[in-house]
Parts: sequence; C-alpha cells; structure tokens
Amino acid sequence: MEIFFSITILNDFIFCPYSIYLHQIYSLNKEDIYHSFFQTKGKRLHDFIENNKDEKSWKNAFVASSKLGVYGRIDVYDTEEKELIEYKSVVAIAYKGYYYQIWAQYYCLLEMGIPVLKLAFYDFKEKKKISIPVPGEEQYKELKEFILKVKHFDFTAAVKVNPNKCNKCIYNNLCERKS
Repeated sequence: MEIFFSITILNDFIFCPYSIYLHQIYSLNKEDIYHSFFQTKGKRLHDFIENNKDEKSWKNAFVASSKLGVYGRIDVYDTEEKELIEYKSVVAIAYKGYYYQIWAQYYCLLEMGIPVLKLAFYDFKEKKKISIPVPGEEQYKELKEFILKVKHFDFTAAVKVNPNKCNKCIYNNLCERKS
C-alpha cells in the first residue's frame, strides 16, 4: 500500500520531525486547546485567502500526486497567469521547506493536468509577491529523495534539539523533548 502524506509535513519535517508527531496527537483536540499564537495567525491568513475570492483564481483547492505520494491544498492559483502562489506570514528567508511545499503543489497540479508557468511566495506582512523559478529535473529529484527520507524516518528515534527552533516552535509548550 502506498503511503500518502500532507504536503505541509515537508516544511514541518525540516523544522522538527517531532512536531509532526505532536501535530497528529493534538489535532484530535479542539484547536483552542493547543493552538499557539503562530498557528492562530496562520489560520487567520488562510481564512483571509479563502474569503477574498476573485473570478480569476482558485483558492484553497485540493491537489494530489500519486507519483510523489502527497496531497494538500494550494493557497492561490491564478488561472489567467497560470501562477501558483504560496502565502506566508513573513518571508524574511525562503526556507527549503517553503520550496518543497510549493514544488510539491506544482507537481501535483501538473500531474492533474493543470498548467503552471510561474511560482511565487507572497509575504503577507510586507504585502509583496516574490517570484521564484519553476523547478526542473534536479529539483524534482531532490524533492522525491526528501519525500522518501520523510517516509522512512524513524519517528521514535531521538531528535536533535535546536534551542533556536524550539523557542519558535508552535508546540513549544507541549513538547517534552525541548531543551
């Protein structure tokens, strides 16, 4: 049986593999019990995107790829420009996990027969779009290898704790592994 997982796990895994476990455990509860400030802020951003509809774009549309074994939702696909846009609260640094997310969304759309000519991150705080290159064969191979790494990761193994990341983690107050 093929294992599918959510595209958001790609970014979460880079941040801290243990956060994926915590997300699965606490997601069974009411959000207000475990959501941190950052999660609430992110949810508001996605609500904003979904509620600001226009006729030339899809928002919060479901995508999936059987080739990659991932599924998820896109933020915005501009049907006129054929541009996929991933919203972030702040894009001071475009982390690798951000790229893995948008690349996975891109390949899902292509596999679904939807053309994508442009990619961009949208920095909500600065109200600016940051264009990024469309991935090529090298990036596809890198993404596939990373997905395999996530799929074969031993989540019971010890996780290297990074105090800088722990302090910013949305599960900081729930995590017993933090430093």
